[in-house]
Amino acid sequence: MPTIVYIIIGEVEIILDSKEFGQYLKSLRKAKKITIRQLEDASGVSNSYISQIEKGDKSLPSPEILKKLAEPL
Repeated sequence: MPTIVYIIIGEVEIILDSKEFGQYLKSLRKAKKITIRQLEDASGVSNSYISQIEKGDKSLPSPEILKKLAEPL
């Protein structure tokens, strides 16, 4: 069974697998017009890990990492 994440925006619940989550993370980053390195600096999460998440090469990040990534986005 694939790992999934639930994202709640207002009253809408979105269910994403790791590849879809990576695409979502990338779209948030691009909307803020920041690079992976800038996100690394702002979140403390390594740029290589962020890149792997965005490409869907890594499983979904832990809640701790999600919180770190969410703050600058």
